[in-house]
Amino acid sequence: MILPKALQPGDTIGVIAPASPPNIENLKKAIPFLKTLDLRFN
Repeated sequence: MILPKALQPGDTIGVIAPASPPNIENLKKAIPFLKTLDLRFN
């Protein structure tokens, strides 16, 4: 099995919702958490 490298501070991630529009309330909760991990996102 091939495993990807672990995310590191400063890495960029993308948030997608392929099946439906994102739940805005959940997204508002997730963004501050991602910032605490020092991840960049679009």
